[in-house]
Formats: sequence, C-alpha cells, structure tokens
Amino acid sequence: MLLIHELERIMEQHTERLIRLAFYYVRDLQSAEDIVQDVFIKFYDNQQNYEERGELKAYLSKLVSNRSKDYLRSWTYRKIQVQQKIFPQQTVIRRDMLVQQRQEKKSAKRWPYGVLAMILSVCIGLFIYQQYNEQQQQASTIPPVLDERILELYLQLDSFMNGKNRLYKASFDNFLYFESTFAYAQSKKLVPTQEQVDKALEQFMEEWSYEDDTRPTYDKLLQMLQVTNEGFIENYGKPTAYKMATFDLLWEASQADYKDVSNPIRTWLVEQEAMNYLEQHYHKDIAALREKYKIPEKDSQMKLIRSGTVLAIKEHEFLVVSGVLASEVGQKSVDELVQKHSNGTWFPLVDVPQTLSVGDRVEVQYRQSIGNDDAQPFIDYKDIVEMKIIKESH
Repeated sequence: MLLIHELERIMEQHTERLIRLAFYYVRDLQSAEDIVQDVFIKFYDNQQNYEERGELKAYLSKLVSNRSKDYLRSWTYRKIQVQQKIFPQQTVIRRDMLVQQRQEKKSAKRWPYGVLAMILSVCIGLFIYQQYNEQQQQASTIPPVLDERILELYLQLDSFMNGKNRLYKASFDNFLYFESTFAYAQSKKLVPTQEQVDKALEQFMEEWSYEDDTRPTYDKLLQMLQVTNEGFIENYGKPTAYKMATFDLLWEASQADYKDVSNPIRTWLVEQEAMNYLEQHYHKDIAALREKYKIPEKDSQMKLIRSGTVLAIKEHEFLVVSGVLASEVGQKSVDELVQKHSNGTWFPLVDVPQTLSVGDRVEVQYRQSIGNDDAQPFIDYKDIVEMKIIKESH
C-alpha cells in the first residue's frame, strides 16, 4: 500500500510527461490536467489492481491514453458540448403573414354550430384515448430505480478490466449517481417522450461501436452477459436510454432553479440533490446492494486541498484565487487578478461559514475537478468537501 509521500514522489516524476500525453489527445490543457489528476486518484484507490504488471511509466501512460480516449467519446462530454451550443430559438412571424391569416379567417365560411361541436367532441375523444394509450404503453417501459441489470453491466466491465469477478466501489458509486438522477427526476414528474428515449438509445448503442482496450468488444460483452443483440438492447439498452433521456429533462428543468450558475456547478448541485433524495428514499435498497456485492461504505477517495483568497461570491458558488496579496484585493478587478496569478477555481457555495466574505483567506478540501471554462483558460471548477477560513478580511 503506497503512502501519501510515495504517491507524491510518483506524481512529481510523471505528471508533466503524462499531461503532455493527455494534451496530445484532448488538445486542451485544463482537460489534460484533469485527466492526469483522475488517473492518479484512481491509481491510488485501486493500486491493488496494479500488482507489478510492468514498468510503472508504461502502466500510467496506458491509463492516461485510455482515459483520454474515453473522455473524447464519452456520452456526458458530448452532451455537455451540445448543450452549450444549443439555445432556444424564437419563431418570428412577419406582419404580412398575420394580415394574410386574418383575411383568410374572415373569408372562410362558418360551419353550423352542431356540426362543429360534433367534430370537436370526436377529436377530443380521440386525443384522450391516444394520451391514455401512450401512458399505458410508456408505463410498461419505465425501468425500476436501482435496476440490477445495469449494475450487472458495471460488474462485467470491472471483471474484464481487473480480471476478478467483483464490483469495485468506484463503479458502484457511479451506478448510484446515475440511478439517483433518474429517481430524482421521477419525483419531479419528468417523463421523456419516446422520440427522446430512441435518440438516447442510439447514442448508447453508438458507444459500443468503438473498440477500446479498457473494455470488452460488443460481441465479447454479449458473451459475458449471455444475451443476444436483441436481448442486450431490451434488457440493458432501453432501460439505460430511458434514464439518460430523463436526466436530460432534469438538466433542462434545473435551469429555472439555478439561474446564472455555471454549468459545472449546476450539474454538481443537481447531482447532490439527487443523491440526497436517493439515500433518503432508498437507503434500505442501497444497503442491501452494498451487502450483496460486498461494497465498503468507507470513502477511500483521496482528498485534495486548495488554498487562496476569496475574490467573488455568488448565490451558489464562490471563487478562490491562489497567490493574491491582501493589498491587491479591491485594487484590481477579479479578471485582472485571475490573469496575473494564472489561476482561479469556482467552488459550490455549500456548507460554508455564513461569515464568508470577499478577501478572506480560505482552505478548501475537494475530491475532483468538475469542469473548466473554455472562454477563460485559467478558470476551473471543483467539488467541495469542507472549507475553513484561515484569515478573515479586514
């Protein structure tokens, strides 16, 4: 078992080289740094899987290479990229079109009231029947919360990667996050259309068209699960797609709750709300799954620390910049200080002292990066575990 100082020594030796390797794939420095950070965290959490497989340099390079490829073609990454580019479009109707419509209405013959009423009654009846029929069909396709079929998929992927028939804690945690967003969206009565589900299914199946050393081929996966292509789509693809489509609806609905909040922070806040909902309403089911798959409850993920000065506080997030002198606060703009010191991290404004003010020196404990800002190269976003004020501003 590596000690922290041993891990720090490994990071010092390999970080710069691994960042260059990740940058070769993703062409974005912040993303490359995040990928390398994730690799070191996973290496530390799962070092028992290394077992002297070969030279450490080659092993870390393979992890970074695979993680970079996964990042570039991940459904979450592509979805976020698309969401940032898509904006609601307003339909503009020209005035002359409105005038023409009014003229057409005036010249149209009026139908007798009795005939019109009969037609409306038939249309309303057909509409109600169609809605009822669609609801009945859709109700039969709604997957359960904490669906063990999806958990079985995680198990097979872990078994392929690590050579052991066991489910790892990181995969179980990812499963819980995925299921929590679905359960939370259901509580808000968010139901996707069949078109949205079909689109998500297409995206999900497309993921398996790529070959990757870190996971089995699609044919191999079918053998591991002992299902046909049709069976995989029915038992794994459709339930996953339904939940993916539901998450998209939850994401769109969150815009009303978190206006003027950066996308990474909003995503993290929604995920925390969803996890709290899942643990509150499904804690017995979660406990049963932990026991069945022998998943430890203890959080073994390494925690990191960021120190600096608070330069901005919004309703749901606050900005910390390292290296800022007390005399600089208020004398230069936030953007100038971020550029001067080449760093700036936004954290969720959660569980922080009410006395937190601009100019306070703080120490923030976090687990991982949750995003970056393409428009501002020195800005990134991280989650938060704990925060304490080191020195208050005067």
